[in-house]
Amino acid sequence: MNLLDAQPILDTLKKIDNATTVDGAIAPLMAFAKPLGFNRFLISQLINPFSDASRHIMQHTNWPEEILVDRFEKGNVYKDPIVRYGIRSRHPFSWEQAYAYDNRYGSAMQNTARDYSMNDGFMFPMRRPGSPDGGISLAAERLDISRNEIAEMQLACAHSYYRLEDLHMNIEQSSEPVSLTPREIDVLQFAAAGKTLWEMSKIMNVSEAAAKDAAKRARNKLNAVNITHAVSTAIARDLILP
Repeated sequence: MNLLDAQPILDTLKKIDNATTVDGAIAPLMAFAKPLGFNRFLISQLINPFSDASRHIMQHTNWPEEILVDRFEKGNVYKDPIVRYGIRSRHPFSWEQAYAYDNRYGSAMQNTARDYSMNDGFMFPMRRPGSPDGGISLAAERLDISRNEIAEMQLACAHSYYRLEDLHMNIEQSSEPVSLTPREIDVLQFAAAGKTLWEMSKIMNVSEAAAKDAAKRARNKLNAVNITHAVSTAIARDLILP
């Protein structure tokens, strides 16, 4: 890529980095994304919708109200295949990949999205130490996007997301110290290594119920919806090793 080819993305990143308002951090992103086919966005931190922390969630979107109510007010966000796949991924992925990987609960959500011509899309997971996991999900009626364009979109999304997070002043809120007991740390560390609760109980010389209880306490402290989410949050906060 020569400098001339790179100028649009460089100009976009500069505008985002200099933004002092929410719209100033989103508008350049979507102006860059629109020629690629993207017309809807959801920028959000991944926080358990039933926890107290949900009141402080960073979320900006132009998605239809019906979809937002279903996912967040009704608490179905973690049934969305895109979210479920995003918890496991550190790399951008297409909605199609997520649906193919895990669509046990998501077929109805997929159909609702298609009612609004949100037939295709890409998810860009975002993670930063001391802050909740999150990401930017971009929707399109139809996509034909190259690898270089995906890479440029990833750059634009990262700059927009972290600028918004700073503007939202949510880093301090999300960085409040979390105190885990040694057993809770052990459970998360073993979970990160792929151990089952039964295997953990044998290694730790405790009952399986005790291991399960420690996992539940750790999830609650980290405002995580499941053990995978708890592990990724603990890694991001340097509470356990990756």
